[in-house]
Amino acid sequence: MGFLEAEGVTRRFGGLAAVDDLSFEVREGEILGIIGPNGAGKTTLLNLISALLPVTAGAIQLRGRPITGLAPHEVAHLGVARTFQIVKPLKGLSVRENVAVGAMFGQSDGGRPTRPALAKADQEDAAAGAGRFHGKLPDRQSGSRHQASPPGPPIPSPSSPSRTASA
Repeated sequence: MGFLEAEGVTRRFGGLAAVDDLSFEVREGEILGIIGPNGAGKTTLLNLISALLPVTAGAIQLRGRPITGLAPHEVAHLGVARTFQIVKPLKGLSVRENVAVGAMFGQSDGGRPTRPALAKADQEDAAAGAGRFHGKLPDRQSGSRHQASPPGPPIPSPSSPSRTASA
């Protein structure tokens, strides 16, 4: 049994199938990349997994539990976090605090308190070599839009197995 499984997942918008009969399995600890051209259904797939859109056909399971048909907040409580691109850092927060924002949410226990989230930010930034920016405001850094990590789920460790799937 996989950590996340999709079986025959389809999402139609009228006559257009944005995702058509997609099946896959992601094992515990595995990182799966989804690649494809614009319009291939990558974002639609993420919206189906996080329940922002309902599936037209097929089923999605998380840890063996069906999540198809659940509300987005119910899927989030099971540990599936969906973030949206934020093209700039949160104003008034240091680089360290911006990174910690991602560690505060998407946890099955309701989120990390501030101190553990900052510790997670320290750990991840140390691994990425970004610790020198911690006390600085992102908007004052040279090229900060590229150096500061946007808020999102904690970055997996580089030792995790990975693979890529085309959409």
